[in-house]
Amino acid sequence: AFYLLSLILFLMTVERGTFFLVLSLSSFAAGFFCKETAVTLPVVILAVDYLFLSGRKLEEVLKRKHVHLAYWAVLAAVLIFRRYALGELADTGKHAGQYWTTASYLAVQPSVILKYLKLMLVPVGQTIDHQILPPGRIFEPRLILSWIGLLCVPLAGWRVCKKWPQLSAQVIFGLVWMAITLAPT
Repeated sequence: AFYLLSLILFLMTVERGTFFLVLSLSSFAAGFFCKETAVTLPVVILAVDYLFLSGRKLEEVLKRKHVHLAYWAVLAAVLIFRRYALGELADTGKHAGQYWTTASYLAVQPSVILKYLKLMLVPVGQTIDHQILPPGRIFEPRLILSWIGLLCVPLAGWRVCKKWPQLSAQVIFGLVWMAITLAPT
């Protein structure tokens, strides 16, 4: 809720000014303490600005660089606070009962992202907690196929943009938002 509120308040900042920026930044900080995915908000705001507000003109985005820098400053402050208050930047899952190596965690991410995509398109089998087991080997066929499948997603997005150019900003934003938001998970 704080994530979306911050994004909406950013849009209001562009139209109405600094008061809404302060509210947006406060919502962003609160969102980070509720769900770590909020770390992605500065990138999503840049994408919204570039694709929708600035007409895909970088010079227009740069006119609002002070606004964007404020989000990055809040992110840095929250990360520094978290590092010193909790001793770590993110929940590494070391308390989850299973031990994941960095390699096994990264190897399984494409299958998790594809599962989320499937659940968005065909919402069958929804649950609060999906059990994902660490792979036995890094080069398991299911993992290789997942990587290939994940690489096909941008290709499909590109094809949609070519076939329906009027949808290109929405398709690009949808893919960017999904990828950026799922990246830290």
